[in-house]
Amino acid sequence: MEGTPVEALPFLGSEGSFIRRDEIEIWQGIEVSGLYAIYRVSAAVQSEEYYPAGEVAIIFVAPENRPTVSLRLSEGAIVRVDHIFDTSPKFVKAILQREASELILARVSR
Repeated sequence: MEGTPVEALPFLGSEGSFIRRDEIEIWQGIEVSGLYAIYRVSAAVQSEEYYPAGEVAIIFVAPENRPTVSLRLSEGAIVRVDHIFDTSPKFVKAILQREASELILARVSR
């Protein structure tokens, strides 16, 4: 029914979408090969009611030919999943520079 609240997890990628709570069991999850960084999200980052920026973000490194994934968290729960299609180190580093108010953990460069 129109206007009925629906519990859903927002996804951002080339477009925004949602996965409903009753669909979460069939969700394939995220495919990652490592951790890139954990940071506190700056209060200056744009946040929308249905696509919250979160308080903390975790950026995972993805396997080759897969998008990088960022999980946005607030109060210990995932509030948004971002798929980052430009996986170049320069682009991912720019996300940190633009969004991080504090770096909690960063990938060690070798």
